[in-house]
Amino acid sequence: MPPRKGSPKVKTGCRTCKARKVKCDETKPKCMRCTSSGRQCAGYEPTLEHGLSWYRPQQLTAHDQREGRAFQFFSHMVGPVLSGPMDTYFWTHLVVQFSHFEPAVRHAVLAISSLYEDFHDGARVTRQKPGNDFALSHYSAAIQRIKSAQDEQLVLLVCILFICIEYLQGDVEAAVRHCKHGIIILNRVGCSSWAHDYLMPIFRRLSFASFFLGIKPSADAAVPGLLGFEVPIPDKIESLGEAQSAIDDLMIHAIRFVSGEPTAFERQDLETRLGQFHEKLTEFDDSLPESESAAKVAICSMLMRFEMAKIQIDTIGGKTETRFDKHIKGFRSTIELARRASHLRKAYPDDRPHASFTFESGFLSPMSFVSNKCRDLKLRLEALDYMVELSAPKEGFTDVGTLYRIGRRSIEVEHGISLNDGTIEKDPVALAKFSFPPEENRMFAAPIDHELFPFVLLGKPATTGPKKQT
Repeated sequence: MPPRKGSPKVKTGCRTCKARKVKCDETKPKCMRCTSSGRQCAGYEPTLEHGLSWYRPQQLTAHDQREGRAFQFFSHMVGPVLSGPMDTYFWTHLVVQFSHFEPAVRHAVLAISSLYEDFHDGARVTRQKPGNDFALSHYSAAIQRIKSAQDEQLVLLVCILFICIEYLQGDVEAAVRHCKHGIIILNRVGCSSWAHDYLMPIFRRLSFASFFLGIKPSADAAVPGLLGFEVPIPDKIESLGEAQSAIDDLMIHAIRFVSGEPTAFERQDLETRLGQFHEKLTEFDDSLPESESAAKVAICSMLMRFEMAKIQIDTIGGKTETRFDKHIKGFRSTIELARRASHLRKAYPDDRPHASFTFESGFLSPMSFVSNKCRDLKLRLEALDYMVELSAPKEGFTDVGTLYRIGRRSIEVEHGISLNDGTIEKDPVALAKFSFPPEENRMFAAPIDHELFPFVLLGKPATTGPKKQT
């Protein structure tokens, strides 16, 4: 992977500059970098800060050759890809660093490395293959170690590792329990500056993962909110970290919007903020050269989430599937972003290893959303293609195989076509005549069982004759 660009990581500076991941001039009481640009400086952390230190004298080592190999595999093959299109620093630096002196982190890393290797070797991604005693024993050891931990910042870090382990094992319910526990801790005790910068954003994204599949959060399944962590949209986006913080905050507000009974003012306010974000992120994107392909691919992913949020907000409360038809422009923009990400990856290949699993969501959920909710047949088929090309086989609790089959079956049922041979005439006129099926032919839900297969598509009672097959 190319070396990290920009200023080196700093451990000092005002809260605002650290949240933006930019160098602070550290002028007291308010830094000049903030005040000169019209931002509100949030001040500085206390000099003596409680929480995990960056240096520990105890150095843990591998107990045997297998552990040593697992550590090496994590460092070279697993850590660099777990973040998906986002910044890799948490997995490649923080987690590796803490694994050297915190036994709970060490055991969890060994479990993740071993479980990931099962997928890397071609095991089925929807169900972990049995018999991985090495991974299970280290997971159990990590649980025992963290039970006696007094530092809640360490508990938060290990909680993320446990969520990763449960994703790899296919136990979504256990992963959600760990996520809720971590967010409760964040809301209760807050976090130190490094935890605020690197742990809190991960929990925020975990809390709205299902939103990008077009699923409205239910009251009994909702993850507790992250209170007091709102990040205002900056006057100018100057880094990927700043852009990610802004889109994460907007997604939290979007979920609150679709989960409640919003007023017209709340809708207008959220739509205005989304528009401001899009304008500022586009300006930042335009300032980057094409060779900054990793950053531009990450921006494509963020802009997809922007398009999806707009559609979700505008269609909330509707009862018919045809309400999505007026958002063809948004669906088309999402596919254009996928096309651009594909071009960037081919023109400027990333030297990171190919990902078999990513902890963070990437392109899978946006492409699944388009394949299920867009009824323009050409765009739906493109979404299926990009789902396979751009996504890791498994992203978080979702996997390509399952979501591809759901999208493909939705297309076949709704449009009355067969994709069994894997091909269909790509002539726009031919595709257009099958687009936008009537409401009674459309699917309105796709529940997935715990093992993610088989899936069931729920449709409205058919009132038309036999569907065409091509």
